Amino acid sequence: MKKRGPETLLWLLSLSALFGDQITKFMVERNMELYSSIEILDGFFKLTYVKNTGAAFGIFKHSLFFLIIATGIMIIAIGVAAFILSIRSSLLAAGFGLILGGAMGNFIDRLRMGYVVDFLHLSLWPTVFNIADVSVVTGAILLGYKLLFSGSHRSDFAGKGLEIGHLPEGKTERKDLPLDDTAGYQRGTDHGQWGDQKTQLPVETGRKDHPDDSKAETH
Repeated sequence: MKKRGPETLLWLLSLSALFGDQITKFMVERNMELYSSIEILDGFFKLTYVKNTGAAFGIFKHSLFFLIIATGIMIIAIGVAAFILSIRSSLLAAGFGLILGGAMGNFIDRLRMGYVVDFLHLSLWPTVFNIADVSVVTGAILLGYKLLFSGSHRSDFAGKGLEIGHLPEGKTERKDLPLDDTAGYQRGTDHGQWGDQKTQLPVETGRKDHPDDSKAETH
């Protein structure tokens, strides 16, 4: 039975990032005036309510149509990849989940209002951002770390019902077959495929003298 822990983590973090982003934006809009600020850590961190018509951290301002299309494509690509591939790494699952949830959070804002609500303001950072931006950046960092520093990735993904580098259950690798047994290896295609039925080749049990050989022995 295939473990689904990483896949569950992906969707759990994705939904958590999405709902966390939308709830905090709703609270800011209901309780703060536009461009007002609330000091949290004096001289370091405060809440500042702004409307962002650009992408994460204020880039690509006034490019709403482009951002909606680009974000929509990214969401579909990540969702399809998560559905087709069985992600076996918890780190990859966390990265994809955070990116997906953050992207959906800002995507909903742009579709619903034409802008994104930003409210997190660090004194060391030039622009105001939100929970969705933090989720996307954190997810990207996790993916980058996994891909750059965690070695081989062949076992991190597996197609639905098929692990990379392994044959389906019950099948035998061709290199282990005896010479007289195809073990269900069918040559109906250019590359061949593994079948469920075995085709046993006839095995010659003894040597039969050729007629010419018997004649040659009489002379």
